[in-house]
Amino acid sequence: MHRSDQVSQPQCRHRFFGLALGTVLTALVASTCKHPSSALAKRTQATPPASTQPNIAPSSSVSASASRVDPPEPLERRPPPLDNPDPFAFLPVPEHGDAVVSLPLGTRDRRPIVIATHGNYDTPEWQCSVWRDIIGNDAFVLCPRGVARGDSPSRSDIRYQYVSNRHLEKEIDAAIISLRTNYPAYVGDGPMVFTGFSQGAIMGASIMARHPNRFPRAVLIEGGNRTWYAANAKKFADGGGARIVFACGQWVCHQRSTTAKRNLIKQGVEARVTFRKGQGHTYGGGVAQDVAAQFDWLVQDDPRWEHRRKVQKTNDANAIELRAVSKSSRLVQTVHDTRNSKGVK
Repeated sequence: MHRSDQVSQPQCRHRFFGLALGTVLTALVASTCKHPSSALAKRTQATPPASTQPNIAPSSSVSASASRVDPPEPLERRPPPLDNPDPFAFLPVPEHGDAVVSLPLGTRDRRPIVIATHGNYDTPEWQCSVWRDIIGNDAFVLCPRGVARGDSPSRSDIRYQYVSNRHLEKEIDAAIISLRTNYPAYVGDGPMVFTGFSQGAIMGASIMARHPNRFPRAVLIEGGNRTWYAANAKKFADGGGARIVFACGQWVCHQRSTTAKRNLIKQGVEARVTFRKGQGHTYGGGVAQDVAAQFDWLVQDDPRWEHRRKVQKTNDANAIELRAVSKSSRLVQTVHDTRNSKGVK
């Protein structure tokens, strides 16, 4: 597959930031994760892309945890805050390239997992950067690497693709096991949020249709909208599928996503479509802003995201207070200026 194929050509150029040499330190485990280094920075200087297709049953250790939600740890048994010199880490994945993971720094509780899959001719570093801006420290964001493309711009700027949806599913399973092994005190059980752009969305929709109990909520950006014909929508709903956000920067994506939304809603799955006209095939810019605006709705009734809702409420209250203080200050200044203009002392 070459760049001339009609695959992902987004205009976003996200730089993977905060890269420094070192070893990931968790307070509980001697992790085998690698800290992002300057070599990573050299691999991430360009632009992203889209599609293909994949067979492998999820490993028992992964599927067994898919429907279990951890109760809060008693205070005396909680681990120390998750600490690392960088918010990102390389995660070794047996038989696959290293994944990139965005860490929920500072947490002492178990955090849910968000799977973030990239497009064709893309990188996991870009995906993790964008999703960290949206998720922050509220979850682990796990970004599978895929396989290197032979037509990458250079050895220092390698691009990746996923071979098939079955192969991607196998890579995700292996990455989840590695994440739990490296951060056993911090990774929560229960269903995961699936996110994908272009090729990652297309393949991810097929994985979700097979395993709605594992991935009942998803954000599908510029792809993954043609999977949801009536039979698949019903299968997803019957298996526990809950909510999907379709995000688009192109009109054709908007049209197809609107059709998918109707099919899903008919089967009892809640769905929304966002469209940022003129943005094109991208997951950055206005499209990313639309996704961020919808994410709280996506996880609204999942108790494992309650910490995010509490922080949001606090932030909202602080913002209201700041606006009130600012308004009061402006009023005082106006009165002061009026008195001065009239010569009142």
